[in-house]
Amino acid sequence: MRQEKGQVPIIILIIFIIGIVIYINFFKPSLKMTPSTVPNSPGQTTVSPKPESPPANPPSSYSAPVPDNSSPFRSNPQPSGGVGASTREIFISLNTDENATCRYATVSGVFYEYMQNTFASTGGTFHQTLITALSEGGAYNYYVRCIDGQGNKNSNDFVISFWVNYPADFTAPVLSNAYPTGSTLPAGTLETMIGVSTNEPASCRYSWVQGVSYNSMSNSLSSDGTAKYHTATISGLAGGNAYSYFIRCKDYSGNFNTGDVMVSFQVAY
Repeated sequence: MRQEKGQVPIIILIIFIIGIVIYINFFKPSLKMTPSTVPNSPGQTTVSPKPESPPANPPSSYSAPVPDNSSPFRSNPQPSGGVGASTREIFISLNTDENATCRYATVSGVFYEYMQNTFASTGGTFHQTLITALSEGGAYNYYVRCIDGQGNKNSNDFVISFWVNYPADFTAPVLSNAYPTGSTLPAGTLETMIGVSTNEPASCRYSWVQGVSYNSMSNSLSSDGTAKYHTATISGLAGGNAYSYFIRCKDYSGNFNTGDVMVSFQVAY
């Protein structure tokens, strides 16, 4: 009996240890035990807690960069329209929507790589360069193309266009070289040309009656490309008759003659 009584505590201890092991492995998964050998205790093992690995981080969102296949967008051409008559040099400029290098030509349709003129200030989004040797009355056109850092270049022209105004003009045109004057045309002449020159671009009219104002004249002379040489064809001529025509002109500033220049001739019998 004494031996049996001594065995009871041992059995209870074994059952208790088995219960602890079962509880740790099945009811406390975060504290699972792994065997490790305790130094200086040969043949004995102890259980050390092994924390579970934290969950892996979810993958972060990633967007692939969008490739740039567009050439620079150009805007804000300067100057535009007329500039002062005394202007002899001026900066031309434009903006782009991205960093770019811009060039220009004085004729349209030149490919970017063949343009010889690069803007003095370029590489960002604002581009400008100085244009010199301007003259009054001159019209100027510059054709611009740009390329960005990815090699996208414009395939069409962006035009910067302006002109230099004439100085203020309050003087009517001066007429000269009127013809034919005092001439006798050969017998049988049925038509002839009358003409006059002006010292500045102008439009001219004529009348058969002296003293008619420019605005009231109904017959116009044609002008050449400079608008400084003006002619008209007179037909229905007859031999033995004399003819007189009275010419007045108006310049582009609106100044017109208040006196006539007469063209007179006759046709022989």
